[in-house]
Amino acid sequence: MRIAIPVLTLSLTCSTGCYSWVAIQPQELATAPEPATVRVTLGRGDVVVLEQAALYGDTLVGRETTGERTGRNAEGQRVRQTLFRVLRVPFSEIAELELRRFDTGKTIGRSIAVGIPLAVVLATLIGEILDRPASGF
Repeated sequence: MRIAIPVLTLSLTCSTGCYSWVAIQPQELATAPEPATVRVTLGRGDVVVLEQAALYGDTLVGRETTGERTGRNAEGQRVRQTLFRVLRVPFSEIAELELRRFDTGKTIGRSIAVGIPLAVVLATLIGEILDRPASGF
């Protein structure tokens, strides 16, 4: 259990460091890998995150997650359903558009920042285990 906590911490920290929001022009979305996840800042200041975003003429269209619900299927198994709505945003209402992209530098930095202390902790734990006297049966 003592080893599981540092490993879980490393996994969660590194997985959050892999992506960053990068400002783009709406036209750049046409060349983005599918499906694109974008963060849109509207002229009035509201911010929404759209999944599977695409351009249709002068409008950005995507899915905004609005919640989640759980229930049971016909076999009685517990199921979870993500709720979303389709949002259409004309370019004229967009103040800023950002695309979620992989960030190598951030990922390496977080891996080093978490990996070195984790290695020290693991080495200390392994040292303690190896230094314990053998118990007799």
